[in-house]
Amino acid sequence: MYGKQTSVNAKMEGDVAYYSVQQIAELLGGGAWWDNSAKVFYARTRDLFAIDESPYYTAVAAFTDNTKGYYTNGAADWADYKKMTFTPVKSAIIYTRDGKGNLTDVWIPMNTLSGVFSFKAAYSNVKGVNTWTLTDAPFVREFTAVGKETYKRVPVTEKPVNVTFNGKTLNVRPAVRENGAKYYPVYAILKFIGIGYDRDSWDKNHDFDWEANAWADVVEAHNQWFFTRIVAWKNGVAILSGGNDFYIDIEPFLRSLGFDVTFTENKGTMTLSVKLSDEMRSVTVVDTNEKQQTEHFASINKSHYGEIAKSRVFVNINGGVSALDVTDDGLYVTTYDANYQQLSSSKISAELPIFGGFYSGVQYNYIVFGQKNEEESQYKEVVRIVKYDKNFNRLSGLSVTNDLIIATGDKGIQIPFDFSNGCEMAEMGNSLVISMSKVQLKTGDGLNHQTSLQIFADTSGFGISLTKIGNDNYVSHSFYEGVVFDGSTPVFLNLGDSYPRSLRLGRPDGGGKYDFVTLHDIQQTKTYQFTGVNVGGFEMSATSYLAVAAVSGNYETSEDEQRNIVLFSVPRGQFGNYAVQKNVLAKYIGTDRNASAPMLVKVSDNLLVVLWEEFSAGGVPSLKYVRVDADGNTLGAVVTTSAYRLSDCKPIAFNGKVVWYVNFDGKKAFFELSF
Repeated sequence: MYGKQTSVNAKMEGDVAYYSVQQIAELLGGGAWWDNSAKVFYARTRDLFAIDESPYYTAVAAFTDNTKGYYTNGAADWADYKKMTFTPVKSAIIYTRDGKGNLTDVWIPMNTLSGVFSFKAAYSNVKGVNTWTLTDAPFVREFTAVGKETYKRVPVTEKPVNVTFNGKTLNVRPAVRENGAKYYPVYAILKFIGIGYDRDSWDKNHDFDWEANAWADVVEAHNQWFFTRIVAWKNGVAILSGGNDFYIDIEPFLRSLGFDVTFTENKGTMTLSVKLSDEMRSVTVVDTNEKQQTEHFASINKSHYGEIAKSRVFVNINGGVSALDVTDDGLYVTTYDANYQQLSSSKISAELPIFGGFYSGVQYNYIVFGQKNEEESQYKEVVRIVKYDKNFNRLSGLSVTNDLIIATGDKGIQIPFDFSNGCEMAEMGNSLVISMSKVQLKTGDGLNHQTSLQIFADTSGFGISLTKIGNDNYVSHSFYEGVVFDGSTPVFLNLGDSYPRSLRLGRPDGGGKYDFVTLHDIQQTKTYQFTGVNVGGFEMSATSYLAVAAVSGNYETSEDEQRNIVLFSVPRGQFGNYAVQKNVLAKYIGTDRNASAPMLVKVSDNLLVVLWEEFSAGGVPSLKYVRVDADGNTLGAVVTTSAYRLSDCKPIAFNGKVVWYVNFDGKKAFFELSF
């Protein structure tokens, strides 16, 4: 059996051979035992699967002293043989007993045993050697995927179906349910198309749940590396076999993984063709050093604060893209060509302990570092802006000390970049502006308040010098920092929880003051830090300023509340509250789904893309994206794909595509969406 040969004992009565139930049960992975209290001799085989570390059985049999036959049940419940189905045995049954009269074994003919344990038995005699070849019976066990099992035997067809993928063919025998639906062996097919899988994914409720937020192993197909996500599969029925596989409705399952599936029939031969979808073909996975990356998948909003992104993608001078990864060990830059072939890798030493932000300018790159000032010195360096050429050779640095900040009337910095997305930068010609958050020095009330801050620098030549430090665009607390240049005028986006309690735009009026536009007012609550808003992006189009956010209707909590995806827009020439437009791109409040913070990508002055991840009640993510025009109007419907994931890496426009990457297990997956 299973390619192995084992000698077994037999008892002969006339021309009939009787075989040990216990020995055959053990060969089938189970065993047999005497239940003295019930006075029943039980025997069973074991599945190769376990649920809650408890074995489930393909067949259970019970023999008693006073019956000429046996009771069978295809379930794990062997405790009460009276609930089993009785099958009489036409031939004799041989019992062996111990000294107390208890049954120690039962001997019956092999053909009867095959019925007891549901296998096929074929006899042959070669050169005087009697041989029985045992194979799995052509049926599998069916169970529902939501908490309970039904032990119906479902036949497997003898007629194979051809599964084709990448020029290869696999023959499988589908299981056919009563309604005629064909279910296919999922492990065999996944292995055939090159996808790894996790068999230890049964939860305590016996759900068929394939690691809802996990990723499958790396796959190689069409000479291209990619990976895919295994989704929870709790809909419908799955069929569990007594062997090393189980059967499901394979077509929707494979489609959920990013494959195209078609069925054809030619002269009675059924073929199931599996191909990579166009989406999967646009994913490229490359090997990296696991120590040179930080994993950060998109998730359901669980914080009212912004977070500093630790992975950045940007266009390099080689016609490809580069990745910047911020780790505890330092900053790593990996350079790729347009086909994601690695060209170089280098490490950038952090000049101060805290990473605040990165900006890829037209001619130069900039990184902002900071350090804590817990001693509350009025003279300590708290922020440093470092200027690099496009190959990350250091050119110069701008040191910002606390006395320079305090001289403007500001309270100075105790901790830079805290409780927000750190800092964002924009440039226009030789002008660079940094919009950042900070925890300031103690004030008269003895507290360290968190506020916004703006730093302006001149980047002429190879140097960088301080132009101005200001807080005319004051926000406290400030949980998001965004900035763009409109001509020579900087425009700021901030999320405030108190002063103001809103999502707000700020723009200099040309006379030394600022004009402000409220995109979204936030209801006052007892815990004012809870805003119910997660901002995901800020851009300027040909006609408008646009911001995208996940917005909740509940401002009392920050944990897992449902949030709608909202795009806010204001015409550049009508900078006032009256001109604010709110476009709800996706509604999640009151549904069984939720969303991550969205991201906003500027493809051109007249085309932008909003991306976010949607999570079902079971936590299964899928990517959503929609195109919008310069005024924030949607161009077509929201598109859904299960083949992609988001991370904290903000996507960019590159070669007519939207590109970003996800770090996982020492690898980078680059994703592309074409527009």
